[in-house]
Amino acid sequence: MAVATPDVDYPHVPDVDAKLLKLAKERGMAILTTDFNLNRLAQIQDVQVLNVNDLANALKPAVLPGERLD
Repeated sequence: MAVATPDVDYPHVPDVDAKLLKLAKERGMAILTTDFNLNRLAQIQDVQVLNVNDLANALKPAVLPGERLD
């Protein structure tokens, strides 16, 4: 799947994260990030977000090979 970066700018919005959130909200798109602060801002602004760190933590095994279970 190819993803193109849109040639869009919001000159009145100084912050890069705010520009990204505005674009995602306008187009009804989700954000994929590892940035904790961007993740929180997206949640506050009701923009769907997937944090890669959260995904990695969710996929970690509960028990490692060789560990003893009681």
